[in-house]
Amino acid sequence: MYLNSRILTEPDHQIIHTIASEIARYVLKKEGTRSRENKIDELLIEWGFGKEVEAVYFNQAISESQGYKMGYTWAKRQSRDYLMQHFGLYFDEWNESGLGRMSSRGDRIDSTRVLNSIPDSIIRVK
Repeated sequence: MYLNSRILTEPDHQIIHTIASEIARYVLKKEGTRSRENKIDELLIEWGFGKEVEAVYFNQAISESQGYKMGYTWAKRQSRDYLMQHFGLYFDEWNESGLGRMSSRGDRIDSTRVLNSIPDSIIRVK
């Protein structure tokens, strides 16, 4: 199995999901089963990677939404200082209105963790 080293910049759940998916793909190939994505995910859930599968689906749904694409384009035009200063207000509002629910467990958005994870590559450097 060969993995691009750029995967190391991904969140932990994505790294775990990618590696486990490749192993599942190999297992299904050895069994002679076609490795459709839903079959791979079923196997990952059976192996105890349900949290990672859920997180990857959540991220995909968000990143494919029109609102995310518009926000991403807007954020790329802002300075890092502006984003760091103002996003705390948005996280508080989202959590108060219930939009900060990240999973079926009801975790809330942790603004500090999210803001500190904003990659420099998406923010315009002055």
